[in-house]
Amino acid sequence: MLAGLIAALTLALTLFRRADLSWQPPEPLATVLRFCGRYSLEIYAATLLAMQITAYAIEDPNAEDEIE
Repeated sequence: MLAGLIAALTLALTLFRRADLSWQPPEPLATVLRFCGRYSLEIYAATLLAMQITAYAIEDPNAEDEIE
């Protein structure tokens, strides 16, 4: 079953063709989407950093790890 699903996914990706949309988003939205697409890796890295900083900020320094 897994092999069949992988084969179907491979076929779908092989047949995928890039095309222009018939409808284009308004310019303000297009600018935001273009920025997010161009800098998606940097946005992802900044998000991970922000989550890590948040985790350290809300961590209880008096909490003890309970390992039994």
